[in-house]
Amino acid sequence: MRKLLERFLEISDDELPKKAEVIIGVGAGLSRDYCKAWRCINLSLQSEKVLYLVIKLFENNKGKKVFFSGGYSYEGRFEARIMYNKFLNYFNRKIISYPAIETRSRNSLGNAIETLKWLERNNYKSAIIVDFSGHLKQMKQIFLKQAKDKGMSFYFVNAHSVYGGNSQTRLNNFYSFFVWEFLTNIYYKFKGAL
Repeated sequence: MRKLLERFLEISDDELPKKAEVIIGVGAGLSRDYCKAWRCINLSLQSEKVLYLVIKLFENNKGKKVFFSGGYSYEGRFEARIMYNKFLNYFNRKIISYPAIETRSRNSLGNAIETLKWLERNNYKSAIIVDFSGHLKQMKQIFLKQAKDKGMSFYFVNAHSVYGGNSQTRLNNFYSFFVWEFLTNIYYKFKGAL
């Protein structure tokens, strides 16, 4: 049964262009390690997978610029900010093009709206969107609907991740995430976002 439900949520990767203007990493929550120190707030397993796929695509010269979207915060730490810092640390801060971030979004629709505002302000027309596999289908529908008639090209790529280790409980179990995704799809369709 789970395999069937996973197939319902997941989509295939789009064929990537030779190079897009921007690689966009969509945050998927944070994790709280079992300690009391402030430094224990980290990326969830899903956000880690997104980050490392963004890094891989950037290393393979698939995008000129990197952008992280994610306003989910836990104890004052934002997912997009942590992704940004880990990206810079990976390259030992020796890169020409520093990533940009947004931390205003609080949900999938917000990720799309804030990202599209940034793309338009910077006159970017092509982007690779990276999200974890269970959420990419919804993000693709939202982005394409919100960017309709904007003359932008998007390519969507799965950052395959297991469930668990997340401060957002819906991401700790596939079945709870599936129910959440089903209900948010209904909500977004009702709002006209899909």
